[in-house]
Amino acid sequence: MWNSVDSPTIAVAKAFTNPMKLQLPGSRLIGRAPLVATVLSLLLLHHGFQSRAWSQNYQNYRVGYPSGPLPIPVSADELRSEFQLGEPGQREDLLKRLGVHPGIAHEASVATTETTIKVDSLEGKNMHVLFLPCTGPGVPTAHLLLLRPVAKQGWRVAENVPLDCWYGDATYELLSIPGHVQQAVLAHHVNLGHGSGYVQNDMLLLFAVDTGHLSTVLRTAEYSKQTSLPEDKTVEQQSTLQPFPDGSLEETRATTFLEGENGVEKRLIRIERRRWSWDKTSQSFVSGEFTSVTD
Repeated sequence: MWNSVDSPTIAVAKAFTNPMKLQLPGSRLIGRAPLVATVLSLLLLHHGFQSRAWSQNYQNYRVGYPSGPLPIPVSADELRSEFQLGEPGQREDLLKRLGVHPGIAHEASVATTETTIKVDSLEGKNMHVLFLPCTGPGVPTAHLLLLRPVAKQGWRVAENVPLDCWYGDATYELLSIPGHVQQAVLAHHVNLGHGSGYVQNDMLLLFAVDTGHLSTVLRTAEYSKQTSLPEDKTVEQQSTLQPFPDGSLEETRATTFLEGENGVEKRLIRIERRRWSWDKTSQSFVSGEFTSVTD
C-alpha cells in the first residue's frame, strides 16, 4: 500500500518490487502487465513538474521560457541554446522580451544557421553580449548588444551598437587585455562608408565593457583595397591586433600586390607593426608609428 509520506513516484517505485500486484489509494488492483506503462507515465509526469516549462515531444519539438521577463539566473549557454533550437517565431518572441526593437528582432529571427544569433558571457561581469548577424534589406546591418540584469525585469538590452555590413559580414570576438581594459569586444569588418564599387573604412572596432557600457576605445582600418592608375596596380592591406602582457596591443599590417590575370596572384611587399597604448586622459588606446619589419 501507499505510505502517505511518500510521493506518487516513490510509492509506485516501491510497489513495483511486489511481483504480484499494485494498488493505489482509491483504485482497483492493477496487474503486473500494465505496470511498466503506469510507472513510466507517473515518472514522466513527476519530472515534468520539476523541469523548466518546455514542451518537448518527438513530433513537435519546441523550446521556450514561460512568458514574462527572462530570469536573471539564466546563463548565456541557455540563451544560446534557445536561439539555436527555437523556431523563428520563438526566437523573435525571445528577442522582443529581451528588449530588442521589434523590427530588428524579426529580421534576426529568420537568420540562417550559417549566421546564427550568438550569446557570450563576459567573464567576471554580470553581463552578456548578444550578437545579431548581418540581416535586412538594403544596407545589411549586424547588431552588437549588451545584456544586463534589471530588477523585476530580468535580462534586458542595455545598449545596441549597429554594425554596417556592406563589404562583408561583421563578426566579433571576446578579447582579454591585461590592465585597464580587462574584458573587451573586438568587432571585425565594420564599414563606415560605401558607394558604387568601393568600400570606405573597413574597420576593427574595440569596445570596452568595464564601465557597463560598450565604449569604443580603439579603431583602425582592418582591410583596404585600392587600384592606382595608369599603372593599374591593385594594393591590398590587412591588419590584425594582438594583446600583450603589459596591456598594450600590437597591430600588424600586411601590404600585398594583386598580380596575374584577374588579380588572383598575391605578392607580399611589406609588413609593418605599431603599438597601441592606453591613454588615461582619453580613456582609450592611442597608436604609435608604423615601423617596417621587412626589407
